Parts: sequence; C-alpha cells; structure tokens
Amino acid sequence: MRVRGLLLSALLVVTTLGTAPIGASAAPGPGRDDGLRLSGPVGGKAAIRALGKELPRVAQLNRMSPTRLTAILAGDHTARVDSTGRLSHLEDVAPAPDEPPAVAAAALPLDQTFALHSRPGADRVIFLDFDGTLVSGTGWNDQYALTAREYAGWSLDTSAAFSAEELAQVQQIWQRVAEDFAALDVDVTTADPGSGELTRTTSSDGQFGMHVALTDDPEAPQKICGSRCSGIAYVDVFDQLAGPTSYQPALVFGDLSYDDPQVMADAISHEVGHTLGLAHDGVVGGPSYYAGQGVWQPIMGSGWAPLSQFDQGEYSGADNRQDDYAVMTSNGVALRTDDHPDTADLGTIVPASGQVAGTITTRDDVDWFTFEQACIGQLAVVAAVVDSGPNLDIRMRVLSGTGAVLADVDPPAVQQPDDTLVGLDAQFTGDAGPGSYRIGIEGVGQGDPRADGYSDYGTRGSYTVDVTSTCAARTASTTPGTPTGVQVAPAADGRSATVTWSPPTSDGGSPVTRYDVTSDLPSSATLAATTRSHRVAGLAPGQSYTFAVTASNATGSSLPVAVTATMPGPAGSPEQLTAESVTPASVTVSWQPPADDGGVAIDRYRITSGTSVQEVPATSDSATIRGLAPDTVHTVEVSAGNAAGWGPVASVDVRTLTATPGPVSGLALSRRSATTLTVVWKAPSHSGASALTRYEVRRDGRSWTRVSLSSPSYTFSRLLGSTGHTVSVRAVNADGAGAVLSRRFTTSRPTRPTAPRIRWARSGASGGLSTATAAWAAPLSNGGARITSYRVTALRLSARGTVAARVTRTATPAQRRLVMRLPRGSYRFQVAALNKVGISAGSARSNRVVAR
Repeated sequence: MRVRGLLLSALLVVTTLGTAPIGASAAPGPGRDDGLRLSGPVGGKAAIRALGKELPRVAQLNRMSPTRLTAILAGDHTARVDSTGRLSHLEDVAPAPDEPPAVAAAALPLDQTFALHSRPGADRVIFLDFDGTLVSGTGWNDQYALTAREYAGWSLDTSAAFSAEELAQVQQIWQRVAEDFAALDVDVTTADPGSGELTRTTSSDGQFGMHVALTDDPEAPQKICGSRCSGIAYVDVFDQLAGPTSYQPALVFGDLSYDDPQVMADAISHEVGHTLGLAHDGVVGGPSYYAGQGVWQPIMGSGWAPLSQFDQGEYSGADNRQDDYAVMTSNGVALRTDDHPDTADLGTIVPASGQVAGTITTRDDVDWFTFEQACIGQLAVVAAVVDSGPNLDIRMRVLSGTGAVLADVDPPAVQQPDDTLVGLDAQFTGDAGPGSYRIGIEGVGQGDPRADGYSDYGTRGSYTVDVTSTCAARTASTTPGTPTGVQVAPAADGRSATVTWSPPTSDGGSPVTRYDVTSDLPSSATLAATTRSHRVAGLAPGQSYTFAVTASNATGSSLPVAVTATMPGPAGSPEQLTAESVTPASVTVSWQPPADDGGVAIDRYRITSGTSVQEVPATSDSATIRGLAPDTVHTVEVSAGNAAGWGPVASVDVRTLTATPGPVSGLALSRRSATTLTVVWKAPSHSGASALTRYEVRRDGRSWTRVSLSSPSYTFSRLLGSTGHTVSVRAVNADGAGAVLSRRFTTSRPTRPTAPRIRWARSGASGGLSTATAAWAAPLSNGGARITSYRVTALRLSARGTVAARVTRTATPAQRRLVMRLPRGSYRFQVAALNKVGISAGSARSNRVVAR
C-alpha cells in the first residue's frame, strides 16, 4: 500500500492570469510592475504590507476581490505574489510512497510509444513530451530566472535512450491522461505536433493546444521552487494568443514525483486542468487540496485514491464548486460529439460475437447498441473500462426486442489490496432466444458524494462492449437482419438527401421482400427488394434529420438502421469586417471568411451599401464601394454565399470623408516673444475630393491670410495689448475650405518697457517765457504692452553741477518732444516710458541747456 497523503500532482506552482476564452485578446506577459514594491515573489502578511494601496489593483488583475486576495495571502503559506502582480502557489512536498510504483506491461508495441494519439485529427492537442525540451522566452525564464536552454527529459536511469520499462511507463502515463480528457475533443499525444499545432496565432486560429514537458533536469525545480514542487503551469492559457512571452510548456518534475506513473499522469492532468482555467479543489477551513474519500479523489485535489475525476465540488466542505467541464469547454476545448444514439430503438448495430467501442461524454449520455441472435443459445455481454486510470463507472442494461429488461448491472467499485479498483466494468451472461436485443451504457456514481462516494458528474470516459453468442445455426425462419452500410449524402443545396444501403448479412431464412425508408418528415417510402438508394426531398438547409432503413421478409421487419445527418446550410457571417480605406466617394472594406461554411464550400460574397450591390468570388477578401455621397454614414453589409444560399450579413458603419479637406493636424507653437507668435501645422489626413491649393490662417477672428502649401507655418507680429490669442488654420481645395482647427496661444508675459532714448535738449528763446525743450525716441521694446505715457523730468543743476531740484511733466504716447516752462537756470532732461506693467528705467541725461 502507498502512503496516504498529498498527491504530488497537486504540488504545483500555479500562476494566475486573467485570460479570456476564444476570441479574447492576449493577457500581458510577465514583466516587472513599477507600481509594486516587490523585488520577487512574496507571500503572507509581508506581501500584504508590500502591496499596500496597490492591493485592490493586484486583486483585480487576478480577477478576485481585495478581501479574497488578503485572505489567501494571510491564510495560505503557499501563496505568493510576484513582481508582475501575479498570484502563485508553492506547495509542500508530500510523503513518499512506501513501495516502488507498479508499472503495467506495455499495451502497444514499444516502437509506437512516441506515436500515440487518443483522438487523431482533433484541432486541440495535449502534447506529452518525455525526451527533453527547449525552455526559452517563457514566463519561467522571465519570473523564475530559469536559464534559457534545452532541458533534459524524463528517465529512470542515466541513459538518454529509453528502456523497455521506460517505454511501458510512458504508455501507461499516456493512457491515464488520455482517459482523463476522453470526454473532450482533444488529442492527447506523445508525437511532437510542432509549434504550429500548439500555438494559437489569431482569434480565428482553431488549431492549438498545450505542451507538457516532463523533466528530470535538477535546475528547473531548484530555481523555480527550491526543489519543493512537482510541477508548474500558468492558469487559463490553453487558448491564449501567441505573444512575446510564451506560457508553454507546463512542466512536471519526474524525480520529485518518485517516477510513479499514477503520480506523473495525475500531475499532467492537474497541470493541463490549470491551463484550461481550473482552480484547486480544497476544503473550507482546511487543506488547500482535498485528498478524496473512499475510492475517489478530484483531479484538481490530491490523494492516492484509484479513481480520479473532474468534479464540481459536491463533497462536504468543498471550497471550490467550479463546474470543471463547463470551465474547460469555455476556455479552448469542446466536448466530443456523441458517438452512439441515445435512443434504444436506434442503437448502433453490434455484430454477434463482435466488439464496439464508445465514450461517455456527459452525465446524461446513454449509448445504445442493438444486435440480433439467430437461435436459442447463450449470450454474454461485457462492458469494460480502460486498463489504466479509468474515469468511467459503467451501468449496463440489456433489453429484449420487446423492451423487457434482461439485465441491469452496476457492481460496486471496490479497492483491492494492491490499490487496483474492481467493479467499474459490467457484464451479463444468460440464455437468449432468436430476436433483437439492445444494450445501454451510461456512467453512474456510487454512494453519497457528500460523504464516502461520488456522483455521476465525472464518470465519463472510454469503454468497449463485447458480445459473444454461442448460437451456431438458425432453427427457423426469422426476420431479416438489418440493412448494412447505410449512408446519407446531402445535396449541396441542403434541400434533399440520398440514402443508400446494402442488403442485410442475413435474410432470416426468407428472402427480403422490400425496404422502408423513413425520416423526420411525415412521408416515408416503401421500395422494392432490389432498390439500394432513395432520394428524400423537401428538407430545410442547415437542419439535422434522422433517416432510417428497415428490411422486411415474409416473417416481418428488421430493426431500423438510423443515420443522422445535417444538411448543408448557408455559411455564417464573415468575420473581422473592417473599413480599410475611406475617401469622400468610396469605401474599401475587408473581411475574413466565416468560421462556419455551412457544410459546403463558400463560392462568393455579396457586398451591399444602399442601392449598390456587387458580388465577388470566394477568393476575394476585400471590395470597394464607389459613387457614395461625401460626409455621410454608409452601412456596408457583406454576406457569404454557397450552394445553400446567402448567410447572415456582417455590417460596418462608415462615414465617408468630406469633399473639402479635413482639418489640419499638429497645430503647435514654434516660437514666441512678447509681441510675436509663430505657429506650425501638418497637412490634413485627407485632402477631400481634389488636391489642396493652399492654407489659410487667422488670429482672433480677423480676416484669413493665405499661406503656401510649401510652408505650413506663419508668424503673427506686433501683438500688443493682450498676451492670449486664438489662432485658426484651415486647408483649402477646389471645392472650398476645410474644417478649421483652432488653438489658443499666449505671447511672453509683458514687462516694463525698456528706457526711451534721449535725443537732444534746447534752451528756450530769449526775451520770452523761461522754457527749455527735451526730445526723445521711443524705447526699443514696449515690454509686450503698449506705451501709455512718458514721464519727462527736468533736472535743475547747482553751481557745482549737482541736481538741486526736479521738475516732472507727463507726455502722451505719441509725443516725442516736450517744451517745459521752468525757472531760470541750468538743466539736463531725463525721460521714462510707462505701460500697464510699470515705468521703465530713465533714459540717459540730455545735454545741458538754459531755461530762458
């Protein structure tokens, strides 16, 4: 027996990313957030203190409330926030098993080990990589300092070659992981599909997946978690668009998983679950990972139970009630299409003493099969799950042709001393007479999921049905066997379909006399025994119909063989419809093909806008609509056409450009002074319906001034009396002036004027009043504000030449000389200028004159 404890696959470093489902834009890559005071991953109360006021922003980044983030950091010692604000968990290492792992013999030839596929051809891929991988340009390099290089693969020894034991273990791990994801439309493979099959390049790229690398290289776990974890994966990145930083591969560390195939397989499924958006399954107020109950454990929890399943938190005290399958199917994968009918009378035909395979994909899925026994004999029916890591617990019902229940089998699931589990299969053996029989297969739970059992939610997976009959010969004439090779070929327009078939392998001892073809339509057809096909008309494009064929002889009719087919229908609407080029009279639009072609090739597109209608071939991805009115909103519609008709339209509203030019751009100040402004601008984004002829510019609502196209700039001078001015610019073509772009600019702040320049002084005339005259020139600068007056001062000089008295008079802004009446004496003059800011310095003193 193994030690009960934390399953190593739960010992993960899990980084949370806020990533959208298909179609969403890419999440930001790792990179230090300058707003966070974190040098690296930090946990506990230290992280709460370091985040401080940034904690709500970080909580939003991780798509949770601040209260929830605080509780996680304070209560879970494994939680960390790194320098990008991303949340991660570093889990403790679990106790080791007390005995070596059990490895089953290889189920397939050893040379096929690295060419295994669970669902070949599926668009989604999970690649299990055992032989080494390059880790470069990833979050592990950016955030955990992992060296960018090739990392060794997984091995039980030091040899790079894989031994027979290692190959057998790889096969067992693959089978377990394939079974965990059997209900989903995804190919679990050991064959390297190449980066093109794993990387999602655009939102319309439907081919992508997840790379999981198993490595024994000691550097990876040492740098990432100090060798205290068994794996690492980002969350919700399965359908992530490719970016500068990769979120692949997810890593599983073989040495820290004790090289146990169950542990490594569960680790892989757990890691891939995280990349599909799943969270850990824990217990409220208890461990972060639930260890399971009875024979059962959740894949996103931990434990050593033999039956591990995806779940929705139905056990007692569950802290996570995620609907695992709903989350995964919203984040990059879909459920597999149901492979067998859900109706007993239309079941898949099983030949006597034959085998069929199937998959239960939902908790409500019931797969039905029919077979015929020709005489009295013993009948044995065995429904079996896969050998390694089954997820399915089978209930099997066997009914007679009249509906009588011959068997309803659901044995209890019981764990054996060697940790294997029995009771998931179901079988029936009994006597049976000639006639038709039906077998129903479904997944079931056991016990109370809140205590020691599990519900039917996660019992999904693969199975086979073997039918063995000892009947060797017919004893009497019976109804014929069912028609064989029934196929339906829909017409390209989806309005009819041709049903074809071959005769039954047994006519029941009496020749077939007719065939009957029925469908979902009220009408049916009875056809001659020699007929092998029938055309059913009156169908609706895009609809699904079930067609059934029965064979009849003198004894009666066979069971119907039913085939469901979907008729071709119109394609979906074109995607990513955008306006690529717009002029005053035309619009060019481009698009991508619809995601759904309706089941038949698209052969044309139709583009309409108002009364304009045009068609282009399917090879086109753009079209130009001409003759449109300028400066008008036009609705452009594009639809895809195929043989079934026109699909729904995609539309975009586009405003055509004006006939006159658009507004200029980049109007900015180039230079300024107290009295000048120089502005520059750039050409408009469109010139209108004709070429530009000139620019026009004005200030403060004054008249427009023409400016040459070759010199998109203009200087306004002599700006006096105000420091703020509104400058407007427009472009002009032959149709007229375009839209005006205006901005307000200020000149330099006004200052006091500079000093006036003294010119001369003259004495007054003899014999008259006592006068003298001063003359001056205006200052070189008015300081950015107009001169309001001049102040003229006469300085009376003493005998020694010093100033003995002052006489001051005021002159108008226009004056440049002033005659002053003065007491007789000797004088020099000095002049100052005034504006609204203040008075200038005085001019130089004039020559000496005498008032007389």
